[in-house]
Amino acid sequence: MTRNNFDDILDKCLYMLQNEQVPLDDCLTQFPQYAADLRPLLEMAVEVSRSPHPIATTSAFNSGKQRMLATLAEKKRTQAVSPSHLNRYAQQEQHPFSRLKEIFTMAKLNSFPMVAATALIIITGLAIGGNFAFQTWRAGEVTQTASLADMVGVVEVQLSGSASWQPVVSGVIVKPGDRIRTGSHSSVTLVFFDNSRTSLAADTRISVTQLSARRDGGNKVIALTQWMGQTVNRVERLLDPASRFEIETPTAVTAVRGTEFTIQVDDNGATRVAVTEGVVEVTAQESTVKVEAGQSTTVQPGEPPSSVAPAVDSSDTPQSPDESDDSGATGQDDDDTANTDDASSDNLGDSVDNDRDNDSAPDTDDAFPDDPDEDTDSDNDGVGDNTDDDDDNDGAPDTDDAFPNDPDEDTDSDNDGVGDNADDDDDNDGTPDTDDAFPNDPDEDTDSDNDGVGDNADDDDDNDGTPDTDDAFPNDPDEDTDSDNDGVGDNADNDDDNDGASDGDGDDGDGDDGGDDDDDDDDDDDDDDDDDD
Repeated sequence: MTRNNFDDILDKCLYMLQNEQVPLDDCLTQFPQYAADLRPLLEMAVEVSRSPHPIATTSAFNSGKQRMLATLAEKKRTQAVSPSHLNRYAQQEQHPFSRLKEIFTMAKLNSFPMVAATALIIITGLAIGGNFAFQTWRAGEVTQTASLADMVGVVEVQLSGSASWQPVVSGVIVKPGDRIRTGSHSSVTLVFFDNSRTSLAADTRISVTQLSARRDGGNKVIALTQWMGQTVNRVERLLDPASRFEIETPTAVTAVRGTEFTIQVDDNGATRVAVTEGVVEVTAQESTVKVEAGQSTTVQPGEPPSSVAPAVDSSDTPQSPDESDDSGATGQDDDDTANTDDASSDNLGDSVDNDRDNDSAPDTDDAFPDDPDEDTDSDNDGVGDNTDDDDDNDGAPDTDDAFPNDPDEDTDSDNDGVGDNADDDDDNDGTPDTDDAFPNDPDEDTDSDNDGVGDNADDDDDNDGTPDTDDAFPNDPDEDTDSDNDGVGDNADNDDDNDGASDGDGDDGDGDDGGDDDDDDDDDDDDDDDDDD
């Protein structure tokens, strides 16, 4: 906020209240960051507009004029403000118009003309002497906030005083004392109250140490602590010496006054600072170096900053305007950064950028660090997974592969999450594959007659021509009948009727002694002849 911003906003709100009849609360919603400061002033203006205007007589006017001239003469003579006035104005620092508001309220409640007249006199007094109190109020310091924007992936915030991290979405407001962290392949931008920005790359953690400014926009302070990861910072120009933008890391403090720069903090706390625009001061171990655009410095734990060095390889240093190959561009500024090696066009040279293709995969983990569309090559065949239709190179297209990144597996017949090659029961029917005639069919595990049809579906399991429903031995191709129900098939049983007479001794299996029925009839005929004699 510039010094005149608040005055402009106040004038705009007064115009809206008076000429457009906009409700006070509607006006405040248009400027939420200044609502707390605007409300008492606008409420005072509303009260004044509603108060009756006293009409002074000629004698009263002349008398007031004489008193005012006498007061001005006394002021010129003393050229000082008494301590009592200073104390009164200091007491009104938070709300210099609190007494005036009280008088307006009395006027509204009592409709007493003298009270309203007193209010107008006080307005005149404030215009002359109250400016000191108003300026003191405007110079008061106010805690500011920031918001999260451009969120990708997983971003979490630990609120001040809390021990837990909570996932958040874009638009969330953060305050001093809050901490922010990003997950893998994640990023977020912290937008500050003056529109300065700090963008967090993947696996980055920062703390918001201080956010404050005076009501008039001066003394801006934005202070962060970066514990790990990478940030890209774009700082609005600071207009007064008391303002500062500062990032502290485990090994260094970086201070700027309007610039663009990147900070990378390694796991051991080592800090690398590369400047794209402006000047950055990096301090460590009571030693400070100035880093200008196109330069970088590194701070190792326990050591002062290294000497500045080019932020890009010397072979990639931009040519001077006289050496540039811009033909026919007379009268225009040459873009001397056009020849820098900056694959992701993020204004950070590739030699210090840990994500050259800006795909959120750090170059150390990126199989294709210069290809924003690829970061993984599971089968190491030189083709990125996004393009490769067989990521594990096992011969099974990814669309048909239950395990597209496992070259040893492509099928999971029973959908139990274990590939068939490693699973000892592929169809999950309780029969190990080694004993299962149908290892991929959960409804079958046996084929007694080896006819390729599982027993559950086969109506003649032993393939002996007798349906299983009529076969006493459905799994024995040599037997289908057990006449005496002794558990032994008739083909193997030497006594099919179980009458004690072996089938081989002439037992016809009808249950008698197994003798010749014709002989018995002959004996009966002989007996009949004897009776006739």
